[in-house]
Amino acid sequence: MASSATVSAPKKRKSFSEYFHSMRGQQLIVTLVFLFVPLVLLFMYNIDPRHMMLLAILLLGAVVVEDAAPAAVWLPVLVVLLLPMNFQRGSLPEKNAEMAAQMQTVEAALTASVQDAGADPWDHTLAYAYDDGVFHGYLYAVPDGMGIEFDKNSYLWDAENPIYSRYVMCGHGSRVAARLLAENWQQVVSTEDLVIYKRP
Repeated sequence: MASSATVSAPKKRKSFSEYFHSMRGQQLIVTLVFLFVPLVLLFMYNIDPRHMMLLAILLLGAVVVEDAAPAAVWLPVLVVLLLPMNFQRGSLPEKNAEMAAQMQTVEAALTASVQDAGADPWDHTLAYAYDDGVFHGYLYAVPDGMGIEFDKNSYLWDAENPIYSRYVMCGHGSRVAARLLAENWQQVVSTEDLVIYKRP
């Protein structure tokens, strides 16, 4: 009696939508998100590498839940790649005696200057020029009772944009400083790392 050969039907290829909603597709999405998003943030915004660890841990958890076998591979790889980053020095400056002295100078100057301020809350506010080369840690020198306004330096250097704060902290020789000087703002205090102007 001749045996009949069975011919299996060709396997139907999944559409993109079907793959997207499948378990493997979801796992791929999770992997891409928790691997590449931290890297993008790291290089775009100069984030301390240690902030990647939380997302990496979430990635490991997702892989372990879905399939334990790949987790055995991802774990040592991530340890090798991410662990050395924890021993790198951060990009932010550390407070030292020189910075402390500058902060004392700034605080004393602002405290004296604000004494003749009016009742308008903007007269008790300092605009910080973000991304203008001044470490934001110097804002700790702003005296109690004064408000702080964060403005992108590109906003402050544009003469078309109004500045409501009475004071502006910016970098030496920056475009923000050039605008303020052109509009006759008065220098309140100048240190090695920053300069503060007061609206005329």
